[in-house]
Amino acid sequence: LYGYGAGAWCATPLGPVGIEARTQQLGALSATGFTPVGPVPDAGDALGDPTSVPGTPWVVAVAEHVGHVTASHALVAIDVSSGARVSLLVVAGRCAEPQVSLDATRIAWLEWPLGSMPWDAAEVRVASLEVTTASIGCGPPRRVDGGRGVSAGQPTWRADGSLAYVTEAAGFWQPWVCDDGGAVRRLCGRHAEFQRPHWLTCRWLAGLGADGALACAFADGDGEHVGVLAPDGALCVLDQPCVRVDGVAADDARVGWVGASTRAQGVVCVASRLDVRPARLEVVQVGATPATRWAPPVPERVSFRADGVDLDGVLWRPTTEGDRPWPLVVAVHPGPTGAVDRAYAPIVHLLAGHGYAVVAVDTSGSTAHGRAHRERLLGRFGALDVAECVAAARHLVGTEVADPAALFIRGTSAGGTTALLALADGVFQGAVAWYPASRFADDDTGFEAGYLAALVGPNGADRSPVQRAPHLRGHVLVVQGEDDRVVTPAETAELLDALRASLDDVELVAVPGEGHGFRSTAGRATALGAELAFYDRLVGATHESGRAATAPS
Repeated sequence: LYGYGAGAWCATPLGPVGIEARTQQLGALSATGFTPVGPVPDAGDALGDPTSVPGTPWVVAVAEHVGHVTASHALVAIDVSSGARVSLLVVAGRCAEPQVSLDATRIAWLEWPLGSMPWDAAEVRVASLEVTTASIGCGPPRRVDGGRGVSAGQPTWRADGSLAYVTEAAGFWQPWVCDDGGAVRRLCGRHAEFQRPHWLTCRWLAGLGADGALACAFADGDGEHVGVLAPDGALCVLDQPCVRVDGVAADDARVGWVGASTRAQGVVCVASRLDVRPARLEVVQVGATPATRWAPPVPERVSFRADGVDLDGVLWRPTTEGDRPWPLVVAVHPGPTGAVDRAYAPIVHLLAGHGYAVVAVDTSGSTAHGRAHRERLLGRFGALDVAECVAAARHLVGTEVADPAALFIRGTSAGGTTALLALADGVFQGAVAWYPASRFADDDTGFEAGYLAALVGPNGADRSPVQRAPHLRGHVLVVQGEDDRVVTPAETAELLDALRASLDDVELVAVPGEGHGFRSTAGRATALGAELAFYDRLVGATHESGRAATAPS
């Protein structure tokens, strides 16, 4: 959905079903493979966020129908047993995350208007649901919470029939609940975000047991956490290994989640519940710790001040021998609504093992710090975030962590855009940008219509990397997926022409079969190898310091 993706599968009384990426068709999943169910969508159409209607063969999903000029969006129902498809509701904007109550009498979903992003204006809506074995329909919708200035999300039905969700009414995405009478109240006032921005679907709320408790995940300045919310809102934070949480689920007595620790990706955890306190914690690692004899670097918190604001970041020191100050790479997260990720990452492990320090910063625009921090970037993308990254590098130079003659900056997507623009300050020797946005020209239609205009402001188009290319200094490596539909190879080719007109050292690594976000091991290895070689060439690490001689391959 919307070019980035959404929930791809769900469990039903007839077994699990999923959406096949190439055809966007729903189908039954089994040990023997994928069996299509229902009609094949038209070319360009998409399905996502499927959810089961309890006790029935119906599955509700979000459907995106692409027309000649724009796209329409709807909630549809598909009968897994017969393949029948019914349109439940066509929305005026976009929608996501449908959730059906346990008694199958109501449906809740997330909806936001065209020209805005879900984290700016999403509403939680509810409608009645009428279901039989042969038919399904819904009544008129009503708004529960959210809207412009106060976005909402994560609709989750509790066992007592009330609807839990998150909203920014108090400045953070905090859990609230709406009872059958429509009265709403806040469950938890912790200054933390109980959802991620909706680039992708990531469930951080789940009903737990018959008493109305909730399993949850949340993010704050110390990272991401897993907890249990009692019916009265008391929060019990679980002692568990994941510092990034990619999904939470629950049944009557257990909480499950998947994420990453500081040592491995693909960590699956299960905790039993007893009076909101974890009685047992079982960790199953699906992703193995990297098979080298070098331990991953340990994240440590750093703080500094920029533009009158205290900012937080995470520093990873080199895991090889050698005296500081070290070459430093400032890593910029994408979005720019993302947040610092403390989890094991191949790029951080690779660089730390070759003698580089790495720092990532929750610049203005990042989540996990409330709406006010996120909105500080509005109208100033490409300027304020750049200044904050420069401030982070200077702070680490001042504390003798970083070598002022070997400062680099990297980023993916919007983070890559920031990395390129940071070369105008003369602080960084070079920048690595994976599929960066190169022009600040807003889309007329589509998921991100209006987004860039809000980020850069009315006169911000002149700050784009293409326009600023004559003012940039240093060395550049651009990594581009040949199948990227968000930042196309043609757009990157135009960027490279602009950069090469002003800079002597501009390199491109084009990776076949990859899009906006690399998925294959081979594609990632190609890009990471080129990035390490780029840094090593510029600082002479391999020949001068011998750092690579004791580093992992």
